[in-house]
Amino acid sequence: MRGLKRLVALMCSAALMAALMAACGGDVEVKLFAYDPGEAFVTNFAEPDAKKMLKCAVMFEITDQKAVESLVERNYIIRDAVIKELSRLTTEDATVYKDLDALGVRLVEAVNAALGLPDPIFHGAYFSEFTVA
Repeated sequence: MRGLKRLVALMCSAALMAALMAACGGDVEVKLFAYDPGEAFVTNFAEPDAKKMLKCAVMFEITDQKAVESLVERNYIIRDAVIKELSRLTTEDATVYKDLDALGVRLVEAVNAALGLPDPIFHGAYFSEFTVA
């Protein structure tokens, strides 16, 4: 069910972007900026008997560069949301995960929800490290 909700949300976002581009003659450019939440995340897996851990470094894209200062002040909320989402993964999820883009979408949704902003500003997530050890 969660996957269906995400798919519907992504489809609505894509439809909205297409409508905006059509209304503006196709020349809508969304400017994105990098946001670094800090050092790599290290977390346990969801199984209580897991003997491995996940180390993951991620960068986010945001739509409001002016918000960076307030995001830095609330970075503990961002990191908490990421750790909670990553710790829902099982060892199998992480070792056979073929679609890091889908995980990135989950992280973006989790961070936007945790911050509770009226207009979500986190737009994309990119992994520079994803290691199971």
